[in-house]
Amino acid sequence: MIIFIVIVSLSVLILAHEMGHFAAAKFFNVKVEEFGFGYPPRLLSRKFGETTYSINLLPLGGFVHISGEDEEAEHGAAIEKGETHAIDKTRSFKSQALWKRVIILSAGVFMNIVAGWIVFSVVFMAGSPPHLIVSEVVANSPAAEAGLQANDIIVSAHIGKSIFSEPIANDEFVAAVKKVAGTEISLDIMRGDKTQTFKVLSRAHPPVGQGAMGIALDEIGIEKAPFFTAIGKGFIASMDVFWQTAKGFYTVIKGVFSSPSGALQGVAGPVGIFSIATQTGKLGFVYLFQLVALISLNLAALNFFPFPALDGGRILFLIIEKIKGSPVPRTFEQVTNAIGFAALMILMIIVTIHDIAKILH
Repeated sequence: MIIFIVIVSLSVLILAHEMGHFAAAKFFNVKVEEFGFGYPPRLLSRKFGETTYSINLLPLGGFVHISGEDEEAEHGAAIEKGETHAIDKTRSFKSQALWKRVIILSAGVFMNIVAGWIVFSVVFMAGSPPHLIVSEVVANSPAAEAGLQANDIIVSAHIGKSIFSEPIANDEFVAAVKKVAGTEISLDIMRGDKTQTFKVLSRAHPPVGQGAMGIALDEIGIEKAPFFTAIGKGFIASMDVFWQTAKGFYTVIKGVFSSPSGALQGVAGPVGIFSIATQTGKLGFVYLFQLVALISLNLAALNFFPFPALDGGRILFLIIEKIKGSPVPRTFEQVTNAIGFAALMILMIIVTIHDIAKILH
C-alpha cells in the first residue's frame, strides 16, 4: 500500500511539473502540440482544439510537446507524415521573447515548489506525534554491537533508576545516559511493525566525538498549527528544503570530481526512496506526506540545476544566447543534452546499486 502511494505520488508530482510548462505555454499563446499522461507507446488520444491529449502505456508522470522547441525535427517529422503545413512562427516556442521562454521552462519547477508547499502546509495542519529516532549508529560502538540500526524509534528506556516513555526529549535522554555511563541501558525499540528490547552496555570513556552508546538521535514530530500559521510554516519549510537541496546537489556534483567514493553518501535513488517510504509510512501517513513534499522539492531543485538535459540547463543556454546575441548551435545543444542525459542515467544506476547494497548490508 505504501509503495503504491509513493508511485502514485511520484506520477502526480511529475505530471504537475509538466502541467506547469503546459499552463505557461498556453498563457503566452504558444501552441502546445500534445499533453501526454504517462509515456509512450500511446494507448489512446483525443484532440481538443489544437492540442492532442494522450494516455500512454507507461503510467509514471507525463510529458508536454510545445511547438517550436525543435523546429528542424518537427519540420522533418511533418514531411515524413506527408503534412505540408508550416510551423506557425508567431506561436512557436523559439520565436518567443527570451523572458517568456525562461518562464515556460521554469514553470515546471514552480509547480513542484507549490506542490511541496501545499503538502507541507497540510502536514503542519494535521500535526504528527513526537518520536525520538536513531539517526545514525557508529560502527563498532556498543549500540552497533547490540543490534541498533538507523531509523529505530525509541519508545521507552530504562536508564539507571529512570524510566522514559514517549514522548522522550532528546536532551533529557542524553543527560540521563551520561549520568549512568558505564552501565547497561535497556531500550524498547520500534522497528517496522515490531517492538524489540535491546540491552546496550554504555561506555564511561567513549572516543572523542561519540556518545556513551555511539548513536546520534533526532526528535521528529510536528505540532498542529492553525490554517494560516500552517500555510506560513509550509512556505518557510519549502523554501528551506529547496535551498538546502540545491546546495546538496552542488556538493554531490563537486564531490564526484574531488572524492567519488564519498560523494553519494546520503543520496537516495528510486530503490532508496521506496525503502525510506516503507519505513516512514509505518510512522503514520503524516510522515509519508512529509516525504512526498520533500520529493517534490527535490524534483524542483534537481530540474533547476544548470545541468544539460534539465530545465536549468536549457535556461542556461538561453542566457548564453542572450549574452552572445544568437542561439547556441542546434547540434552543440543536442550533443550536450545527450551527454548530460547519459551522465544522469549513469549516476542513477550507480545510486541504485548503492541503495541496494545498503539494503542488503
